[in-house]
Amino acid sequence: MLPGHTPYQSVGARSQRFLVAIVVGIAAVGCSSSGGKPTGGDEPIKSDAGSPSPREPDAAPPPKESGVAPTMCHGPGYAGSPTKQQFSHLSATVVDDNGKPVAGVVAQACGTNICLNGTTADNGTVAIDQPVGMTKPAFKYGGGENFVRFALPLTDSAIDVDLGKEITFPFDPPASGVALEPGKAAVSNGITLTVSAATTTITPDPFDFDTDDLKKFRAREVPIDGAPAAVDPSFDFGMVVALTPAATVLCPAAALSVPNSPGWAAGSRVEMFLHGVDVDEEWAPYGGWAKVSEGAVSADAKTIETDQDGGLPALSVVGIRLAK
Repeated sequence: MLPGHTPYQSVGARSQRFLVAIVVGIAAVGCSSSGGKPTGGDEPIKSDAGSPSPREPDAAPPPKESGVAPTMCHGPGYAGSPTKQQFSHLSATVVDDNGKPVAGVVAQACGTNICLNGTTADNGTVAIDQPVGMTKPAFKYGGGENFVRFALPLTDSAIDVDLGKEITFPFDPPASGVALEPGKAAVSNGITLTVSAATTTITPDPFDFDTDDLKKFRAREVPIDGAPAAVDPSFDFGMVVALTPAATVLCPAAALSVPNSPGWAAGSRVEMFLHGVDVDEEWAPYGGWAKVSEGAVSADAKTIETDQDGGLPALSVVGIRLAK
């Protein structure tokens, strides 16, 4: 991604951002992600507090045809009718898992209606000042190119806040990634994503992931005991993994297999939740979490895998917990 940022950006579809980039002649930093809408897995059953949820938190997922991954290319959607909050100031220091400043990454005060864009300084700091009304504002940071992208909801009605240190985690270098291809498995740090053979297009956001290497699949585990505030502890995740190119949609849903780092017993049932970093809110509430698939620990207890009729509809941070 080219350096620089736009200080003010209305949220729109990818085509709108492309037009803005041409007219203004700058490197755009997008608030929305790839415009395609795939499907996969169970409908979400829980969202972050304050975001409308299409179903009650404990509702059972709808029935699905056994053994067939869903192919309809639309999620349930979480837009709702949020109340506008007044934003004036945000400051933060972005650091890695060793506490070192992360310089030169996109850091945004971004709502579902508008984004205020910034870039971290050499010492990891960013300050964003602009009086504006935002719906579902969040501090979105990390970018997804070289560091994990998170979105931390800003819940105060009037937002004038210093968040202090916010942690992200480095991905392996882009050149070490694996191309995403229909019908093939991509493996990164023991995490395997298998794209359906029925997938016709895989389109990472062309502004955020603008080289062949950045379009490749990379993944890593996020340590639970060192997870940032954006990983909501109320979900009681036993494992969190981060996948990039972030917000890339997958239709049909892609199968996911991860190491059984929590050491759960063979056959244990699990639930997988997607972190919403996409302001379109197709698959998860922006800044929140929504269930997208069920799965189980393998018979040899070495891996955790999505069910055959489940999978991931998009790439992001994924939280995994024992089924409730």
